Amino acid sequence: MKTHCKSSSSKSARAAFTIIELLVAVGVTALMVSLMLTIVVNVLGGWNRSSGTLTSGNQARTVMDLVTGDLQSAILRRDGNVWLVATIQTTASGWTAATTNAKPTTTASSATAADGSLYIPAFPSPITNSPTTLEDYRFGQGGVWLRLFTTVPDTNASTATISAPRAVSYKIVRQNVTASGSESRYMLYRSELPPTTTFTAGYDLFDATYNGVASVIRTPATDSLIANNVIDFGIRLFKSNASNQLIPIFPDTNEVCFAATSTSDPTKLGAGVEATPKKDFPTVAEVSIRVLTDEGATQIANWEAGLISPPSGTTSAEFWWQIALANSRVYTRRIEIKATSL
Repeated sequence: MKTHCKSSSSKSARAAFTIIELLVAVGVTALMVSLMLTIVVNVLGGWNRSSGTLTSGNQARTVMDLVTGDLQSAILRRDGNVWLVATIQTTASGWTAATTNAKPTTTASSATAADGSLYIPAFPSPITNSPTTLEDYRFGQGGVWLRLFTTVPDTNASTATISAPRAVSYKIVRQNVTASGSESRYMLYRSELPPTTTFTAGYDLFDATYNGVASVIRTPATDSLIANNVIDFGIRLFKSNASNQLIPIFPDTNEVCFAATSTSDPTKLGAGVEATPKKDFPTVAEVSIRVLTDEGATQIANWEAGLISPPSGTTSAEFWWQIALANSRVYTRRIEIKATSL
């Protein structure tokens, strides 16, 4: 009887992979890894966009609720004093951080400009619907500085917390994130004076008390911060005529300041306050706020720190707005003003 023995070398030869099989396996693995990476990147990108939108939306909602409460409780009187005023800050007045590579200065007012921080389109008067959406507006390098007297609900536990008229201000300031840091962010502040201080200063927002650099109405305190990454804050004001049509009274291409009255006393005017504003009382306000996502705020900060450069053929100002428009959202709200008397 013959027996057949198989050598170990022949078994090993049949158990090994060929070069072609290895190449196919490597190719399939690489394809699967690539697909998985693509899925992960898309999921993370979607998560970042969703979380950024959610964060900015929550901040905008908080701001809108505060503005709505203040405007609906606004106090307006025809007594010669200034009870409500809004000023378009065409320069970064009051910013405490260096402004190199910061939000571009104003270069256009009535025509769209990629590098302009001010775009106020003209529209006919009277109107029933604005032909230009509020999302298209740009309210200057520092946005609108809004000041008014309003009644804020409080605890009534003391004279400092009594529910009484007080001066309130909304303003964008570009400041360092930390006291010792170099990174700056755009922040929206809501400042208010206690009722006792307001009563002592008097009810005239053109008074030097409210416009002086030392006043928190003009230079907000740190604890007045209400929203981060706000790069534009604006408002449109309307009144109703005899036919119940809305007539725009702020802003237009000729006026950058609104108040209930003008003043002839130069000592009452602070920097950035126009001496001859529009003189009227609004009945409707449309408020807008442009908020950067976290990714947009990071990109803007990197640009301002000189870590990234604009593409060839793109100016610095244009590049700033490209980042801003791609990574921000505008939120708007229409508010009916039912002013009370004091």
